[in-house]
Amino acid sequence: MASIMDPAAVERLEAIGGKGLVRSLAALVREELPPRLARLEQSRKDRDAAALGPAAHALVSATGNFGAWSLAELARSVEQRAPAADWDALDADVARLQQSGEQFLAELAQLEAPRPEDQNG
Repeated sequence: MASIMDPAAVERLEAIGGKGLVRSLAALVREELPPRLARLEQSRKDRDAAALGPAAHALVSATGNFGAWSLAELARSVEQRAPAADWDALDADVARLQQSGEQFLAELAQLEAPRPEDQNG
């Protein structure tokens, strides 16, 4: 499966603040993303289009910082289409967001883990 994150985005973060910044941001996003995904899913289950848009919007910046462009774009699409309440399409998109969100969380966990080459120096 292809990576959700753009390695160039991660490298840019690293250039700004080093591996410590990348690990800290990854930890923060890993803490914040599950409740955001849960709000998104609950809004979908409740057929609450007014809550679905903001729940999707909350995913955009968290995913964009790590170059998870496809995830951010999908969240934007859900946000923009939520007012129309086309639940067939929104159900499919939210399911894809959930699946991609899980992969993104796994990739973030890998960024958080210290690597042997980080300790040789």
